[in-house]
Amino acid sequence: TVLGFQVMTITGSESTTVPAGEIKSVAERASGTIIISNRYSKTSQRLISNTRFEASNGKIYRIREAALVPGYTLTGATMTPGELTVKVTADQAGSEYNGPLTTFTIPGFKNDPRFNTITAKAKTPLTGGFVGERKVISPSTLLATQNKLDAELKERLLAEVAGQIPADFVWYPKSVFWRLT
Repeated sequence: TVLGFQVMTITGSESTTVPAGEIKSVAERASGTIIISNRYSKTSQRLISNTRFEASNGKIYRIREAALVPGYTLTGATMTPGELTVKVTADQAGSEYNGPLTTFTIPGFKNDPRFNTITAKAKTPLTGGFVGERKVISPSTLLATQNKLDAELKERLLAEVAGQIPADFVWYPKSVFWRLT
């Protein structure tokens, strides 16, 4: 006996607005995306986790994970730097670390030829730095709202599935698997 089956995938989303009812002291670090350029070597250059990058205004940002910046390539006499896009996070919390597009050096390479040849530029502005009080959603309200939205989404998607089952197929509601993100 052969049992045929067909997998059906349905996706959806639910959202709502929840008022922030609690005031909480927060300290958040600015972050952004930078492009690291390697004009130093044809070979890849490894940067360890927490490598410091100094912005043109003197503020320090760090990569959180190790990075391998590709080496440059030569086409005739034209050098194309190796580039790698990574996320950086401010060394400290505060709005003074927010800023526009800027350039970076690696202080650890000072007095080394790599200081001027492995550099970075911001791909996105540095944002999100803040220290102070902010209204937040209470954890219990957040959990209750997530549970409500999950239930509404499941109900809506089950109705959608029921309406799409071909006439010669049988659907077993207990065969449904959910992945909520």
